[in-house]
Amino acid sequence: MDELLDLCRKLTAAAPDCRLLFTSRELLPSPFSGAKNTVELGRLDRPEAVKLVEQVMALHGWEPPVDDSATTPEEIDELVETVNCHPRALVLLAREVVNGVRVTAESAAELMARLEAANPGDRENSLYASVELSLRRLPPEMREQVKGLAVFRGGGNIVAMADVLGIETDEMKIIAAMLVKVGLAEEMEYSDFRFDPALPAYLRLGQRPDRLGELETIWAKVTIQMVDFLHRQRFIRCDLTRSLTLLELPNLNALLEWLERQLTTAPSEAEAISHFAGSVETLLACLNRPQVLARAVKLREQAASVIPEWSKALFEHENLMIDRLLDQGQFQAAYEKAQALLKKAQDAGPTAYDGADFDLASAHFLIARILRLGGQTAAALDLFFQNQLSFEALGEEHMAAATLAEQADCLCDLGRLEEASVLYEESIRRAEKLKHFREVAASKFQLATLRCLQKRYTDALTGYQECLTIFVKLNESTSVATAWHQIGIVHQEVGKHEEAETAYRRSLEISTQTNNPAGQARGLGQLGNLYCLHRPEEAIAFYKKAVEIYARLGDTHHEDITKRNIAKVQLRLKTHQDFPEIMRAIDWIAGWRQARDVHLDRRRQGGEAQTSLGELADQLADAVRQGKAEQIVKELNEIAKRKDTPDWLKAAAPQFLAVLNGSRDPALADDPALDYDDAAELLFLMERLDG
Repeated sequence: MDELLDLCRKLTAAAPDCRLLFTSRELLPSPFSGAKNTVELGRLDRPEAVKLVEQVMALHGWEPPVDDSATTPEEIDELVETVNCHPRALVLLAREVVNGVRVTAESAAELMARLEAANPGDRENSLYASVELSLRRLPPEMREQVKGLAVFRGGGNIVAMADVLGIETDEMKIIAAMLVKVGLAEEMEYSDFRFDPALPAYLRLGQRPDRLGELETIWAKVTIQMVDFLHRQRFIRCDLTRSLTLLELPNLNALLEWLERQLTTAPSEAEAISHFAGSVETLLACLNRPQVLARAVKLREQAASVIPEWSKALFEHENLMIDRLLDQGQFQAAYEKAQALLKKAQDAGPTAYDGADFDLASAHFLIARILRLGGQTAAALDLFFQNQLSFEALGEEHMAAATLAEQADCLCDLGRLEEASVLYEESIRRAEKLKHFREVAASKFQLATLRCLQKRYTDALTGYQECLTIFVKLNESTSVATAWHQIGIVHQEVGKHEEAETAYRRSLEISTQTNNPAGQARGLGQLGNLYCLHRPEEAIAFYKKAVEIYARLGDTHHEDITKRNIAKVQLRLKTHQDFPEIMRAIDWIAGWRQARDVHLDRRRQGGEAQTSLGELADQLADAVRQGKAEQIVKELNEIAKRKDTPDWLKAAAPQFLAVLNGSRDPALADDPALDYDDAAELLFLMERLDG
């Protein structure tokens, strides 16, 4: 090595323009060292890892068998995550995929061992040989210590590793730094370290099974402690919780498997196991890791099935079961389960076990939440108010603040915007006091949306920008994309189309990078809305891309709405030869009428106008009461004839004129050329004029 470096120094000295490229696990000596001379190559991200495997297989003509060919993205993700997206490991394992993707993922450790046996000592072709060479650069005592890391999967947090090795955290930091130096580890966020994928498997070789069992028991204990910590932090340090949960995913998955075995041998631990599985489930619920989430759900269900008596663990189990039903949109089933859960909690009473009073209040909260999601807003509002009093009596400040935010959502749905704004501001104040910044951002986001409905666009923009700052700090990419999307809507509302387009494209870019198809479709649809008047052909292109995504997602509601938008633009362009086919493909009339009736009911309950046509309807009703109907009819006729009149007003003007001229035919509001909320405003105008 020294001779090679001497040669390199001579080359650069002889030719100043000479440039050399090194790949090395260790820092190079002068003059090749230095931050600006160094690019650190870590593990790939998941899309890159999948593409690498595909390219290596294509290069060599390797194909998996038909019966194990990774027909779902999750199966491919499982393979690449088995080796933590490590490029060299993926290249070596790609050849094994000829035997099957799932088989390869499930037997990665055995495959690593077989690669070494088949190619002993070959640095480029053997993961184990590479690990061995790197370990030789550690001091002998340290090399003996790191054997305890064999029980970690993928890597570990500095505190957990110190506990397993039985040393102080400061000493573990020194060991971790040495592992990074010799190329066997990579430091991530929050003192978490990713290992060379072959390191844990290699360290297991030659260790006694009983010793590995002892180490694994300690590892399980400290990993459970870490999950409890993350579960407590999820409202306070969302960024830490999310990041560490994702980084520790291999360990969490392995621990769920370990607990499955524990449940078989020690069923008396079912309550603790059910609670732990539920905690993992809660951490994973919004992280798009369906396989590990499914494993946690299965373990929770298995543990709950052997718990003999009603307890906190069983309450948590049924509560989480209802959450999963809500995730699937099964509101009726969720409501029935929630009613049954409430009855069990009531029958047992608030003193049945420690925390039973809180669980009883939580059951009421759950029912109120389901009522709101199911459209029974007024009933939900009353229940949330009573719920707030219950949580305040229990001293549960966090849940009391949460019920305030829920009440504000209900009031907003009912159109009682000023009342809602007061409650949002109070919920923000309480959440800030508790330092629950994720909930601060959520309430600020809702308040900004409310300000947008009130046409207080400056306040709305300020609110969304504050949310964007918080979401960036919390490292919540999906929420960052949503904030940019809403910022675009505000700019569009005030006529700043360039700023709106910039915001929409930023949102779309983030949704694409994070593989969020729903966000992509939403962004494409909004770009279509922005372009439809002035660049209609491009608008149609955006809409069609959105339709393709909604179709893949099975979101027929938004697919149909977007197809209708395409049809509207084509009608204006008079290039709608395929319009009848589009309209036949759209089964949206029933949903349109249902949405119209919901909007009408909200207005009947005192809700404020939330559209320009709604505001116009209010003005028309006032004018008629003041005896100015004739003048209003004349002005509306003139407005409808202008070339610069917006399409929505041109579509609605004939029906509104008919009502002002005395018609009360409800069929006027069945015209699908009207938006559902405009049709509701037409019916509401009829009722007010008759009242």
